[in-house]
Amino acid sequence: NATEARLLQIPFESREKREIAVRFELIAPNGKTLQPVIPQTQYFSFYLWHSTNTKPESDGLLGGGIFEVAVHPKPIQSNTTESIDITCNPNPAQGNMVTVQFALPFAAEIQVSVYDVHGRLVLNPVQHQFYNKGVHNLPIQLQQLPAQGVYFCRISAGNATGICKIVLL
Repeated sequence: NATEARLLQIPFESREKREIAVRFELIAPNGKTLQPVIPQTQYFSFYLWHSTNTKPESDGLLGGGIFEVAVHPKPIQSNTTESIDITCNPNPAQGNMVTVQFALPFAAEIQVSVYDVHGRLVLNPVQHQFYNKGVHNLPIQLQQLPAQGVYFCRISAGNATGICKIVLL
């Protein structure tokens, strides 16, 4: 009996930048909501859209990325995170390399990871390497990726994170 995760509607304002809570419910095939018995971690990728009734032409993609959702029998406290500005170029990528440009708000040891659309880690090009505060360019070799498709590059430094999408042709 497979279960599914369902994203519940959560209102937010256009261009609003704040933490939101995403609640997933496990639904059995018979329609009943299941309660998690043991802690587990699932990986989901989804996009957050903003829609208004006043200007349909301005509706659009607000953001997206890979999110780790931990399902616990008891609520857990969330940690506040800072954002790291990050871009991946060229995009779409047709060659063997993409350059990840990121701006660190502080000097820190970073980790860079690449995930597929299912949230699986497929590449870990940088692990525990120190970078100074400022803008940096990091070349990433793409020939190690399993296939053409969409990937997400995630950089983390302390409690700060940034994610960019890579389309590999």
